Amino acid sequence: MMYSTVILIGIVGVGASGFKPRGISHALFATAIAQLLVPVIAVIVWHTRLLFQRASVG
Repeated sequence: MMYSTVILIGIVGVGASGFKPRGISHALFATAIAQLLVPVIAVIVWHTRLLFQRASVG
């Protein structure tokens, strides 16, 4: 689901740029940042769930 958001950011960014080279480069940069953040967010969510599970058990 999060990776489909990355593709959506790219498509919307390119469409909003009017297919101009400078705008497309900004859209590509935003897409790269979004793709970088996907595993970071996944690890944060995973660790948070792990902490809550341990707190409820012990």
